[in-house]
Amino acid sequence: MKAATEITHKDETARRKEHVRNAISNSALEGMKPSPATRADMEEYIQGKITPEEGIKRLEARHAIH
Repeated sequence: MKAATEITHKDETARRKEHVRNAISNSALEGMKPSPATRADMEEYIQGKITPEEGIKRLEARHAIH
């Protein structure tokens, strides 16, 4: 059973990395790049430490977006 959990975790990590890669690419097309703090949040998301919603809340707070 543990092996299946590890595979699922690896799959989820790969999926999250792809999400981050896409977000960075889309931003680059618009001439933007993430700040070091945003990159740190992205890494926490990849590791499963925060949800996408938490990442967005942090970004909004950092840039005073309402």
